[in-house]
Amino acid sequence: MGSVRGLVPNAVVVAMLLAGRAASAQSEESPATLSPGRRDARARAAFERGISLADRLQWSEAAAAFEQSFDLVPRPATLMNLGLAHRALGRYAQAIDELSRFVAQIDTAPEIALQMRTIITEMRARLATVTIHTVPTVATLTVDDAMRTPGDAFVADPGRHVVAAAAQGFRRNVQTLGLHAGERRVFEIRLEAVRSASAAPWIIGTGVVIATGVAVAIALVVGGAERPPMCGAVATCITAP
Repeated sequence: MGSVRGLVPNAVVVAMLLAGRAASAQSEESPATLSPGRRDARARAAFERGISLADRLQWSEAAAAFEQSFDLVPRPATLMNLGLAHRALGRYAQAIDELSRFVAQIDTAPEIALQMRTIITEMRARLATVTIHTVPTVATLTVDDAMRTPGDAFVADPGRHVVAAAAQGFRRNVQTLGLHAGERRVFEIRLEAVRSASAAPWIIGTGVVIATGVAVAIALVVGGAERPPMCGAVATCITAP
């Protein structure tokens, strides 16, 4: 990705950054006990750090600095730069939210608002649309730790996502889902039922199975030779008597 200057036309970027630097006199983080003046000074320092990091294409660090600044003093220019940093990182859903909030500010310059709307439209086209079904249908579903409703479509950034489903009486299933920009994807995740001890045997050691409370040798030797195993409803092969 390019620098901030590569995200929008140079003249617009310069105007935005100048506006941001002026507003940065009011953006950075600190405890609630700080005086307004100290809060603004810290906000300014974090904003300026974010600009410097963005110029060096260090987008993750830049986003963290802008977020720190905005948390202290929520200025529109800081929000705009935070959205552009998240766009550069491919976090389109988050960037769309931030830039949409920026555009909604009543004092946003019309030419800058137009540029941001163009960027928002471009990002929306890159989002993937995903529908995840679970079997059983009544299950708890999360995507990157965010709760989702099975069967409901949602949008997600392209890239890899961790999908997890769980339901009572079933083993939790965790999978990685890779998404491409602009794709529509229907995905199914199945859960394996957990059988109770009374319904199925379980092996506790080499050669021994516990079935309905009775220990049975897997291989019984009669006359010096093993008889062929017989597999029954117990779902485990044992030697016929």
